[in-house]
Amino acid sequence: MTSQTVDARHMAGLKQVLQYVEAIGLPARLIEKDEETPFSALFVQLEKDFKARDRIINFTFLPFWEEELDHISLLQMYSILPCDNPVNLETLEKLLLAINSQLSIGHLGINNNNQIYLRYVYSINKSSPVSQGEISEVILLFNYILDVYGDIIDSAAAGEKDFETALAELSRI
Repeated sequence: MTSQTVDARHMAGLKQVLQYVEAIGLPARLIEKDEETPFSALFVQLEKDFKARDRIINFTFLPFWEEELDHISLLQMYSILPCDNPVNLETLEKLLLAINSQLSIGHLGINNNNQIYLRYVYSINKSSPVSQGEISEVILLFNYILDVYGDIIDSAAAGEKDFETALAELSRI
């Protein structure tokens, strides 16, 4: 399969997701692959967090393995949590590990820029389109995870809570 064919299929998939997202009333912007942008992406704006900061989910199809996989495409959903630079990475890493054991989908991590992220890779059957219900529910779960754990993560990242305090709060969720 040619790269152009894969790119066209990915763009068509993102356009479909865009329609679903717009149908549930979320603002979104689609960026098409070009000479300056290595892949197409859909940016979906969620409700603001508890501190009125923007939250965005980035949808991209992972191009890796695309030609080797006959039955599935991999749709990545990625969101940077709107936290300031973490002051205690060791505490934050332990907390994210504890939270990850509770998550229904995806995982939380810290990227190379010390940003906290939520990432989920969704396996889509190539022979049948993803449904609006599936996309809506995944967005609902993303929003839920960000709402429920955002304050604990933010407090730990800012050094306002130590690991034991954050863990105790986590056990009450």
